[in-house]
Amino acid sequence: MNYISFLTDYNGVLSDIVADWPLSVPSPLPESYLGSPNKEESIWSPIAVRVRLAWLILVMLCILDGKAEIKYVSNYERIGWSKVIVSLPGNPTAEEIPVDQVIDHFRNFNSAFEEAYKKQSAWVVPDPKLRDEIKMWFARRMGPVYKELFDNYGGV
Repeated sequence: MNYISFLTDYNGVLSDIVADWPLSVPSPLPESYLGSPNKEESIWSPIAVRVRLAWLILVMLCILDGKAEIKYVSNYERIGWSKVIVSLPGNPTAEEIPVDQVIDHFRNFNSAFEEAYKKQSAWVVPDPKLRDEIKMWFARRMGPVYKELFDNYGGV
């Protein structure tokens, strides 16, 4: 971090060096894809059709990327945490659960959770939005059921 603070000592020289740099950011798409066709050209000209086709492909790729993200989250749930979800009772407050079953639910949950945690702690989700979505799914799906079970039968 000291290097950045030392750069402020040379701000006059740096501004002279950076002044000649171009401000454009390179784009992975060709320039013709980013602009719209000229008004003199018809909408059926080859350039206009090419631009619209490129935008359609780009939109389709974005849609497919969003669906792949949803599929990833559902597979993550199914593969990683299905045993943990199954170990919890469907509705812990619906009926009185016998003590031996409560003990089995807690024991099964703890062992399934430990196993899933060991496997899932090695997974890396680089997208922060997706990581937050997975956290929210976990909190919505398992948190309330376990809390009800623990509140009702935690003293067993």
